Amino acid sequence: MYTVKDLAQRFETTERAVRLRLKLLEPALVGHTGKIGKNVRTYDDHVVDLLERLEDIHREEGLTLEDAARKVLAANGNGAKPTPQVPSVQSATLEALRDELTELLRERIEELKEERDYWRRRAEYWEARFLTLLAHRHSPSLWDRLLALFRHRNNAHKNSTKRDQSAPEITQPQISAEGADHTVGTGIPGNGAKR
Repeated sequence: MYTVKDLAQRFETTERAVRLRLKLLEPALVGHTGKIGKNVRTYDDHVVDLLERLEDIHREEGLTLEDAARKVLAANGNGAKPTPQVPSVQSATLEALRDELTELLRERIEELKEERDYWRRRAEYWEARFLTLLAHRHSPSLWDRLLALFRHRNNAHKNSTKRDQSAPEITQPQISAEGADHTVGTGIPGNGAKR
């Protein structure tokens, strides 16, 4: 008896691929499965033979897994007759969906190209503006006027702050009748120097 993991190792594929193939061959599995514990299903040698035939037909004849499974089931006597290959509604729907997605992607690519071109034009515009400013940087008329304006404002600002920060008048200490020194205008005795 084989588990899904054993079958995956034997056929050198994934457990998911084995489960898909077992699902396709489900009508032929009746009476050839068992269980170990609650959730582990096992399969006998008959199932291994069916999987080998399925893989051979799939590879050699180039059929889809579904068509190869129909052929194996028909040969085993457990399935319907193999159907001729005609485009199914599902494949037509898939093709329409693919075409629609392709068109949407093309539209999005065009939108992104337009956006890229817009930002490229903006970058070129600002680069040209920057180069123009650099070219005029050495022009005496523009820069001389700007520097003169800056110097004028700077000098005017310095002059106004110098006037505001001028030192207070220094006064001579006066000696009072008691002999204590006072600084004029402070009213605090003892601030003056003794003579």
